[in-house]
Amino acid sequence: MSVVHYHESTDRAYAKKLREAAPEEFKAYRNFSDTAVGRQDGVIPPKYRELIAVAVGLVTQCVYCLETHTAKARQLGVTEAELAETVYVTAALRAGAAAAHGMMAMKLYEHAGKENAGAPTYHESTDRAYAKKLREAAPTEFAAYRNFADTAAGREDGAIPTKWREVLAVAVALTTQCVYCLETHTAKAKKLGVTEAELAETVYITAALRAGGGAAHGMMAMKLYESAA
Repeated sequence: MSVVHYHESTDRAYAKKLREAAPEEFKAYRNFSDTAVGRQDGVIPPKYRELIAVAVGLVTQCVYCLETHTAKARQLGVTEAELAETVYVTAALRAGAAAAHGMMAMKLYEHAGKENAGAPTYHESTDRAYAKKLREAAPTEFAAYRNFADTAAGREDGAIPTKWREVLAVAVALTTQCVYCLETHTAKAKKLGVTEAELAETVYITAALRAGGGAAHGMMAMKLYESAA
């Protein structure tokens, strides 16, 4: 079998094969993506729709999505500073998902030490009580993480306005499926004036990009199928 190269821009040639092999599914996906991400008349401006798309593409690590949406973002006037800030908001929220689930880890650690404790419960708002234990058990690491999160996601003087930083945070939390992050950042978004319509559009832009990560890697699947013995 010949050597197959992964993640090349030439992989897009396989989009035609993918489309022709599942035309109805492709049509439905394309309509969803164009409606959720590409519409011009939504409550979220096109520029920020594309930054949300970039943020989700960073989390799913879909190079095809990043290629498409960084290009579109640039066409819409997104600057290098706005793109770089989106990268670090995303990184902070990915770190946050792990740190927040650290509360659950501390809870499960405590539960494991109890005899006849029964089944543990997952994902409760009361899990936040374990943040203190987590912080006290690794104070130096917590301080460094907190500084990163506050700088990347919470700063008020960046190129991206505070409201849209929180929308990006919500999109990343939806992608990482971190309920603790969602609790924190939907509350902050609401305080900053984000409406239900803006939140709902963020949900569907995120969903479309998660679907896009799978659909785009379908080009790679068709490529690998062709090269398989």
